Amino acid sequence: MANFHRFYSLLALLVMGSAGIQAQDDPFPEVDDSEFSNNMTLTGYVRLDGNILGQEAVVAVYDGDVLRGKARPITTKHNTDILFITIHGERNGQTLHFKVFTGLYVIEVDQGLIYTNDGRAGSISDPYYIDLPTPIVTVPTAEGYATTCLPYDALIPENVNVYNATAIEGGMLVTEKLEGNILAALTPVLLESSSADEYVWLARVADADVTVTETIFVGTTEETHVEANSVLTLGHAEEDPTRLGFWLYTGTTVPANRAFIADFTDDNLTAGAKGIIFRPEDERTPTGVTQLPTIATHHPARPEETLASAGTTVYDLTGRRLTSVVTKGVYIINGRKTVVTK
Repeated sequence: MANFHRFYSLLALLVMGSAGIQAQDDPFPEVDDSEFSNNMTLTGYVRLDGNILGQEAVVAVYDGDVLRGKARPITTKHNTDILFITIHGERNGQTLHFKVFTGLYVIEVDQGLIYTNDGRAGSISDPYYIDLPTPIVTVPTAEGYATTCLPYDALIPENVNVYNATAIEGGMLVTEKLEGNILAALTPVLLESSSADEYVWLARVADADVTVTETIFVGTTEETHVEANSVLTLGHAEEDPTRLGFWLYTGTTVPANRAFIADFTDDNLTAGAKGIIFRPEDERTPTGVTQLPTIATHHPARPEETLASAGTTVYDLTGRRLTSVVTKGVYIINGRKTVVTK
């Protein structure tokens, strides 16, 4: 229910705007119509999730990177929030797309409109509708992680890193960081943000530069039914809420715009934890040697001393939780792979 209200609060801002928002300048440059010798017209409405956008919106028409025309909806004696745009051009055949400032965000859409000299798209009696893709909200975990799979190419929000999942090894997810600005549609990925704040995915009409060809993720763009305990989804382990990873999903419906893992075996799972942990390969999760916290190093004569008293969780590479560390080796300490050298 919280997500429901969050989405429609966002939608209300996108559609209704405010007095302050309406006073803002639009983000698009002015059109230099002297560069063009011909034009066509568009008459219609711009909609977001079925709702007509009003005068807080600015609609710009582009041919590639070239602005061909722009206008705001207006209200006439007989029509409310109707859009009249003059689209400038020189020759027939260019594919046009729209960039729409909603009063809060810029959303893009390509509806396949083709430029035609002296042409007409829509009329008062038969309006042309520009339907915008609905922005998608991602709510990360407290640690800043989430998954997504979007139905359209989208701008990657600031301070969000994107990862592909390539394999499961030793109870851990193997990931690769992806570089770029536009996430391709239908690409299931793991996300890492700099905070736990929610963020919004906005549709873009551009060459997507973040794609994957091989992944162990499966993506959803609508609610997807699965058998209970048949897939791994992002979350925290039931037996240790501090352990973030992909765990057996006890539900039967994976929400829309998520990524999960369906191809795994019992041998892939961390023993006793019913899942896997992950550690994206970046500067926030160092791979070097770290010192074991206090107890085991400061009390070598007391190997029976537990690490629980130090607020530390320790697992061996099979996923078995330990109460003490008495030998050299590699352990998972507080969710990070650590080499104990003494």
